[in-house]
Amino acid sequence: TLEYAYNDWCIWQIAKQLGRPKKELELYARRALNYKNLYDKETKLMRGKNENGEFMAPFSPLKWGDAFTEGNSWHYSWSVFHDPQGLIDLMGGKDSFVMMLDSVDELPLPDFSYDRNELYSNVCDVVMGKAEQIVKNEEALRVLRLMEAALESDEKGIVVDFE
Repeated sequence: TLEYAYNDWCIWQIAKQLGRPKKELELYARRALNYKNLYDKETKLMRGKNENGEFMAPFSPLKWGDAFTEGNSWHYSWSVFHDPQGLIDLMGGKDSFVMMLDSVDELPLPDFSYDRNELYSNVCDVVMGKAEQIVKNEEALRVLRLMEAALESDEKGIVVDFE
């Protein structure tokens, strides 16, 4: 749903440039906001849902796989690159959003119990003790842009320390 929402936003942008009918534009604009259906206000993270529309339970935001492909809730919760302000608002505003994003550095290692193959492919990360909660998968490569969107204009200019 998260990736489809972004795809629909892209289609909407192209459709606007092509002068497509209003009804078609409205369809893709509406579908681009479907990411909001996966947001859990209690955890302030995205969660998978069952066929009946209820959030999957039990829920561990560190669990690798399951409702997420090659990642976990902490990876995919930031996959709203087409509507950063919408995600910031969902997470309770700028301060709450920045706090959530900053907390990623303090998370424990992912839970690979659902997908043992991922554990083996990530064994170097585990041995080195790097949680790599954010930059493990493509969905998270633009997270710094989200942080920039949340900061005031005079606070922009993010320093990244990869050590």
